[in-house]
Amino acid sequence: MSYAFKFNRPLSPHILIYEPNFTLLRSIFHRLTGVFLTLTLTFLLLSLKFSLVLFWLDVSSFFTFLNSIFIYFTFKKIFLLLLIYHFLSGLLYLKINYIL
Repeated sequence: MSYAFKFNRPLSPHILIYEPNFTLLRSIFHRLTGVFLTLTLTFLLLSLKFSLVLFWLDVSSFFTFLNSIFIYFTFKKIFLLLLIYHFLSGLLYLKINYIL
């Protein structure tokens, strides 16, 4: 019988025994903002491409479509805040790991 089973201990520590700290949460949020920004930019570029095809190369109709969305201004503010956070978090990562 192995040592772990003899004393009723797990073979390896479970992830839930660790208390979430600031660095862990910042890293997770940095990754989530990166995914969100990538998906958002991909969606906007694809919608721009298809609007150019569908609206006979009229770029102004694409921006009119974007301005007609009710949530556009709030979305733009959230997007810029996430972009600034992601950029500054990346700089902090470079500073900590590579001593800029």
